[in-house]
Amino acid sequence: MGGNTRKKVGHIFQDPQSALNPRKKIKTQFKDTLTLSHHYSADVCQEKTVELLRLLNFNDIGKVLDAYPFELSGGMCQRICVALSFALEPDLLIADEITSALDRKSQDELIQLLITIKNTLKTGILFITHDLRLARQIADRILFLKQCRFEEITLHNEENSCKAVPRCRDKARRCSTLLDLAITSKYYDSKLILKDLSFQINTGEIFGILGESGCGKSTLARLLSGIEGSYTGEISFNGQRLAEKQKSAGRYFYKDIQIIFQNERACLNPYEKIISIVEAAIKNLRRDCQTPRELAKRSLAAVGLDESLYMRRSGNLSTGQCQRVSIARAIAVEPQLMILDEVVSALDVSSKRGILELLAELQAKLDIAMLMISHEIDVLQTLCQRVALMRNGTVEEIIDVDDRSLDKMKKFLMES
Repeated sequence: MGGNTRKKVGHIFQDPQSALNPRKKIKTQFKDTLTLSHHYSADVCQEKTVELLRLLNFNDIGKVLDAYPFELSGGMCQRICVALSFALEPDLLIADEITSALDRKSQDELIQLLITIKNTLKTGILFITHDLRLARQIADRILFLKQCRFEEITLHNEENSCKAVPRCRDKARRCSTLLDLAITSKYYDSKLILKDLSFQINTGEIFGILGESGCGKSTLARLLSGIEGSYTGEISFNGQRLAEKQKSAGRYFYKDIQIIFQNERACLNPYEKIISIVEAAIKNLRRDCQTPRELAKRSLAAVGLDESLYMRRSGNLSTGQCQRVSIARAIAVEPQLMILDEVVSALDVSSKRGILELLAELQAKLDIAMLMISHEIDVLQTLCQRVALMRNGTVEEIIDVDDRSLDKMKKFLMES
């Protein structure tokens, strides 16, 4: 292939973490792509890479290039995937739900970038999305896929995904503190990710965190769930230091704090039946349970999954159903705190509403405290009692959710 030969079709996938090689640094992935497709020299590869990342609004490009995918946020990884796809200069680019991991401001910036590149490079784009607001911004024509058939549609006002979801914030707030956090710093190598960050979560409360992609939300979630360590500061859970609790309890530490991730399929063993996945969590973390299979069935039923699905594997379920399995696995071990890291961002409107209704119902029934991390202000406005506004690794303000909080959150995101 000659240096000017263009790859005819490029594809950007919904899950950026799965699309990037976890064992290679970002700079190596760009070098491999540009060398194989255009036979560029090392210097030209570096120049083109920096140019593409600058277009995608990366600030600290040197540190990004020297990072592995797991050291970057989901939104940052998605922008990396966009840059890699455009590096191939395709005639047609398939963009499959590429904005689901991004906050609203980043979504709009990415859409404008796609439009600019489309007009400059004369690249056609097949934009697949469940977000009609974004479809209106980028598309010349819009087709609605329903029951395997296409229909051309006239768009009306976008449907509110949170309509009719119970307002959890109307519940009386508990008095006792479940989680008390005061992190002084958290580094990846020499990069400061979290700094001077503090807040408390009460028992039975749904506490939200709002922030743009890359502000440290997912790093915080991994710290609280015990996946990450090496921070300075103090985190207390039920009056006990989190590090001490993890050391003394071993794996049973994870019984009290469960995390549900954004990428639900990657969190489910594709070779195991879903009832076995839930049952395994119970066997590992519930020493008191004598009938794990029966408890697994009750947990799956509690999240609205029909018994006919229990013997299926995750590959045979919809995205929304996979997320319900993740929730069932979490509640089966009876945690005191559930960390929800962008759990509805990849879902269509109908599935999103169903998951939000489920979370509201479970919180009311089981009285579990929840930490909801999201860039979707309508989700936080609906479910949370309080929301922490997070930027550049720190919490700038904690607001009560009321009739005025929606405007405060919108203003905060636009200023980020």
